[in-house]
Amino acid sequence: MPDVLSSIAELDRASSERIEKAKEEASRIIEEAKAEEGRIITSGRRSIRKQEKGELRRESRRTAEKLSSLEKERDEAIERLEKDYEQNMEKWAEELFQKVIAPDPALQSRSAAAV
Repeated sequence: MPDVLSSIAELDRASSERIEKAKEEASRIIEEAKAEEGRIITSGRRSIRKQEKGELRRESRRTAEKLSSLEKERDEAIERLEKDYEQNMEKWAEELFQKVIAPDPALQSRSAAAV
C-alpha cells in the first residue's frame, strides 16, 4: 500500500508540475500573441500612414495643377482686358464724354476749344 500511496503522490506531483508548466507555456504564448498583435497593429498603422501620405501627395499635386490652370486662365483674362482697354480707351472716353459732358452746351464749347 505504501507503494500505491507513493505512486499516487508521485503522479500528483508530476501532474502539478505539468499543470504549472502548461500555465507558464500558456502565459508565454499569450505574451507572444500580444507582442505579435502589437507588431501587426504598428505595421497596419504604418501602412495606413503611408497610404494617407500618398493620397495627400496626389491631392496636393492635383490642387497645384488646378491652381496653375486657374492662374493661367486669370493671366489670359487680364491680358485680354488690357488689350481691349488699349484698343478701346479713346473710344470709351469719347462715348463717356458724349453721354456725360456733351449734353451741357456750356461744356461743349470748352471741349471744342480744347480740341
